[in-house]
Amino acid sequence: VQRRHQKILEESPSPRVDTFLREAMGDAALRLARALGYHSAGTVEFLLDDTTGEFFFLEVNTRLQVEHPVTESVTGIDLVREQLRIAQGEPLGYEQKDVRFQGAAIEARLYAEDPAAEFLPATGTIAAFEPAAAPQVRWDSGVVTGSVVGTSFDPMLAKVIAHAPTRSEAAGRLALALDKLHLGGVVTNRDFLVATLRTPAFLAGDTTTDFIDRVGPPRRVEPSDEELARTAQLAALWIQGANRAAAEVLTAPPSGWRNARMPEQRVVLVFREREIEVRYRALRDGRFRFGDGAHALRQREQRVRAA
Repeated sequence: VQRRHQKILEESPSPRVDTFLREAMGDAALRLARALGYHSAGTVEFLLDDTTGEFFFLEVNTRLQVEHPVTESVTGIDLVREQLRIAQGEPLGYEQKDVRFQGAAIEARLYAEDPAAEFLPATGTIAAFEPAAAPQVRWDSGVVTGSVVGTSFDPMLAKVIAHAPTRSEAAGRLALALDKLHLGGVVTNRDFLVATLRTPAFLAGDTTTDFIDRVGPPRRVEPSDEELARTAQLAALWIQGANRAAAEVLTAPPSGWRNARMPEQRVVLVFREREIEVRYRALRDGRFRFGDGAHALRQREQRVRAA
């Protein structure tokens, strides 16, 4: 599955490629490598006509590509290690007949980009990046909480790879892992990836290059009024806690402390075209009571990164 001619979901084995087609593609790739006198790890790309089953040469990449973890997952072969061994003049530690597939693997490219704005790259500071402990998936990432996403580099934040006995299990595991990721601070394609992985068309293996335009997975989450109000309350307390943690004077009093009966604290947040007002008051036991009287929450330790 791709957008703007760049892949965002990749998998192995392909639901469209059978044993005969895989052998034909492999033979074509080997003949090409031999004709070039090529001796290293590399990737030969083909395009497959989904109607006729014909495949056509696209390009050769003289390196491993972003999607190599799906092959590693289903074969158990460390391709990066093999590439380094070849560069040192060592032979491969196995033969083609030794390669076996086990289960299915799917990789998602998590980008700082806005699917609702035609996947334009996004920038900002990552306020939270904490993968959940379960389900177990592979996270290949170079960012952490506090990382700055700028314009000098590709906006990919992570590759997330799920491996399972069946393709549907791998898709479900990957969607759940992305859904449970604690992520904030920048606009990402996380929700779009989750929605795509859960569409009937994807689960049926109907994944052609025009998948996004043809199937039309939701490009952003539309929260309910209740979810939006609850999120705004949490955001208001986060802002309050961040301001308290960054204070340089009167640091001893607890967050929200007042020495007299004062009006409720008020913050107005904007979500797309809507304004959400949040009113809250600090209680004596350290909790905060919201203006609607529905919740009383207690802040946990808050860490902020000074500029």
